[in-house]
Amino acid sequence: MKIALLLEDMPASMEMLREVAQTAFPGIRLCCVTDVASALKVINQFRFDLALIDLSLPDGDGTTVVEAMSTRFPDSVIVVATIFDDDDHLFPALRAGAQGYLLKDQAPEQL
Repeated sequence: MKIALLLEDMPASMEMLREVAQTAFPGIRLCCVTDVASALKVINQFRFDLALIDLSLPDGDGTTVVEAMSTRFPDSVIVVATIFDDDDHLFPALRAGAQGYLLKDQAPEQL
């Protein structure tokens, strides 16, 4: 893994996901954005190996970014990181191209 996209609008969650990514992948470069529009813009500027994407964002649904990422970077690892623990959020994210689904209320060690 070389470069990762972190899409998260909550500062505390962004910091936690940043730490998790850096621990799991030492030396990874992170591109952190807080809304769907910024994420869609940045995926046209860089090639991402990993994405951690929140679903509930100020300007839309992170599933839009999952779909765009999976189309543009089919070999990237795309993981949803959310608080939603239900099928109504899980299955659309997986159908859009997410390969994983993490709950942000888990301990960082579990993530």
